[in-house]
Amino acid sequence: PNQALQIAKEGLAKFRKAGDRRQELVMQDVLARVYMEKDEGDEALEAAKAGMALCQELQDAELEADLLLTMSEAYTKMGKLDDALLAAQDSSTIFRALDDSWSYAAM
Repeated sequence: PNQALQIAKEGLAKFRKAGDRRQELVMQDVLARVYMEKDEGDEALEAAKAGMALCQELQDAELEADLLLTMSEAYTKMGKLDDALLAAQDSSTIFRALDDSWSYAAM
């Protein structure tokens, strides 16, 4: 997990410096997931929220739904169950709107 974290941070910095907002968004998602693997909910939540801002800027609903799931997991680990439920419901709504039955079923 430590090597994955280093790679994710380096990738994020690289894409941010290059001005590649789409890949920066992807790396925010990766970073949030790596933090979840390390049981670092606060950091995962921070990375996911940064990714959410990019999702809205780039209008990427699929990654927004994915990040909301990560946020739900982070909130759950932090014991913030009401926030976890809201994030999961928002994610579900987006996946249904996208007609993404695979991701919706995986929830």
